Amino acid sequence: MPFQKEKILANGSVGDYWKASKLQFNSDSMRVDVVLSLYKDNTKTIPLDRGHSFTFTITPQEIQGNLIQWLHTKVLAFANSDIPNINGVGTHKGCADLVGAIVVA
Repeated sequence: MPFQKEKILANGSVGDYWKASKLQFNSDSMRVDVVLSLYKDNTKTIPLDRGHSFTFTITPQEIQGNLIQWLHTKVLAFANSDIPNINGVGTHKGCADLVGAIVVA
């Protein structure tokens, strides 16, 4: 379930491959928790940073479908959504690091 979008970290490290470093489903709460971490590329390396955590609720009907596609759609929709700022003035993206990211195989 990887995404591709470049990010340059404060220490100068560059990565462009975001993939799930943690994925958990709780059937009691119907909750899906995923952590997407940044990697240098698609080779087997350690994450460059701690990543972004997302939590979504899934319905029984959605479980019947393609779960990977469902998760891609949820993550990108949240990343590109406008979230009100805590001070009530303006908005920010749900996850600016993934705005404009593309799904890669």
